[in-house]
Amino acid sequence: MRSRFEFSGLKKEYVVEAGNGDDIFFRMLDFVKDNLIFVTDDPSEIFDLIPDGRYWIAQNMVSRKGKKRLFSGSGLVCAFRHDIVEFIKWLIESGDLRNVIESCF
Repeated sequence: MRSRFEFSGLKKEYVVEAGNGDDIFFRMLDFVKDNLIFVTDDPSEIFDLIPDGRYWIAQNMVSRKGKKRLFSGSGLVCAFRHDIVEFIKWLIESGDLRNVIESCF
């Protein structure tokens, strides 16, 4: 069963609808893979590490069709750091934090 995540509650600067974000998502994934990856049990630890700027954020969901990888999250969102931090704080408080990728490229 797929877990849809719509990023409702996040002030968005730009949205790429589901099914149209493979290129951006896999550039994000490559950027994160080749650069900083921060894993923690307390996501609030990362807030001070994120510089001001605009970031892409997406639910980390990948599926395959044959040998081809497909982004299967519910969409990509571009938002400013402050808005993403507030959104993640809200997710933590509501107990609905999911596996997401955030990157700036």
